[in-house]
Amino acid sequence: MAKLGDENKFELPHPMTGNGFEENLNFSFSGLKTHVVKLAKELKEVEKLEEEKSNVAASFQKTTVDILCQKTLQAAQKYGASQIYLAGGVAGNTKLRETMTRVMNQYDIKVSFPPQILCTDNAAMIAGFGYLLVN
Repeated sequence: MAKLGDENKFELPHPMTGNGFEENLNFSFSGLKTHVVKLAKELKEVEKLEEEKSNVAASFQKTTVDILCQKTLQAAQKYGASQIYLAGGVAGNTKLRETMTRVMNQYDIKVSFPPQILCTDNAAMIAGFGYLLVN
């Protein structure tokens, strides 16, 4: 649904990224989720939710990807990482893959991730990691 929407239609909050959180690597999406629920209720009240669903989804995805990229960059810089590896279900998100790669390339940090087909099954990821550890 997000692929069909305008990611800039709604400006959503970026929890735990502002003043005082520059060095904090923790995540909290509760404020973002609460904001989206409130927005959906407001849109429903004015009978605009159905036509705005794609825009809400796209705006939510953009905001989430922005936060993930910002926090990942902070962690990489803090610990001197020259490479990051995206894994798990979230690594299957095309927008995250594209944005993370673009952002990290600006800082000469290599980004790797498994094929998308492996990003939906944690058992496959764990088995693959186990194989790498043993071999």
